[in-house]
Amino acid sequence: MLGTLFHFCNALVVIMAIAIGMRVYLFSQPCSSDEIVELPMAVPGDAQSTTTSYSIPACQVFSESYEQARSVFRAQAKSLGLPTWSLPIVPQDDYTTDIAVLPGDQDGLVIHTSGTHGVEGYAGSAIQLTFLQQIASQYANNNNDKPGEWKPLAGMPTVILVHAVNPSGMALYRRTNEHNVDLNRNALTNQELESLTTTHVNHENYRRFDDELFNYPHERPPSKFYSYFGIWCKAASKLLSEGYLTLKAAM
Repeated sequence: MLGTLFHFCNALVVIMAIAIGMRVYLFSQPCSSDEIVELPMAVPGDAQSTTTSYSIPACQVFSESYEQARSVFRAQAKSLGLPTWSLPIVPQDDYTTDIAVLPGDQDGLVIHTSGTHGVEGYAGSAIQLTFLQQIASQYANNNNDKPGEWKPLAGMPTVILVHAVNPSGMALYRRTNEHNVDLNRNALTNQELESLTTTHVNHENYRRFDDELFNYPHERPPSKFYSYFGIWCKAASKLLSEGYLTLKAAM
């Protein structure tokens, strides 16, 4: 028994070291201006739009931090004269969800969101910024009579870009938000939540790991130390005290 436990702990330490090493390596790599993003884009009034390809240096659209992504999104929207809003989500840390609206002249509404799963927001932000940059290049002379003001896009519906639905998760490279809630999985009504936490066949197992592991027990978002290291220590502790099958059932 002790030999098995010893080997398990050694394996866990190795896995943690590899995971931490990969995170440090990936986030320390500088963005290369030689990396090119190429994509087709349909543009109203452009008969060749289905075959037109645009090339953009990756460093212009992919950011290395939430703050950088938000800054370039705001700057691009401002340069186009778009109506924008900034909604405070975690005021003490200045985490916001930013919205830019591109009014169109057609019926309908297109809403594009990024960062519902926080860490995935970097790809979503790059997509939104690429879209704004291509719109800027196609409509540079869209409203010369009133610089700084946007007039409706010809042949397009209104487009709303919602940047960083989960800014806390994006800033901390986490899937969940500041309350450790997966916004794409935990969309429950009060009645559904009560049912799951009181009558579900597995609710007792879940309670064993609730505050200790599944849900961060503090009001502030977890620190980077906790996100990268502390959570693994807690997971190992609960795994040893409760057992693998109990944890598996609770998850």
